Amino acid sequence: MLDEDPVQLSGGFDLAEVLRYFPRDTVCGPSGMRMQRLLDASEATLQIPLLSSLRQVVNLLLAGDAPRCVSPYTTGANLTALVKKIT
Repeated sequence: MLDEDPVQLSGGFDLAEVLRYFPRDTVCGPSGMRMQRLLDASEATLQIPLLSSLRQVVNLLLAGDAPRCVSPYTTGANLTALVKKIT
């Protein structure tokens, strides 16, 4: 349990500006999702706007309230085992 209130993205936080900061061909983890796809979806006319949904997901993750079963889909890294010399 956290002793303090979790960090949250406020409504004044410009999430669209953050998305535009990344190069458009940046790939977000092992999913292959490119930043360009998020930018396109954020500018599209959708029944539920992407940025408000994305803000809710980020706040859920920041609060530590995401179910464990989603962790394989929200984290990822290519790991390389390196041999360490013992001296």
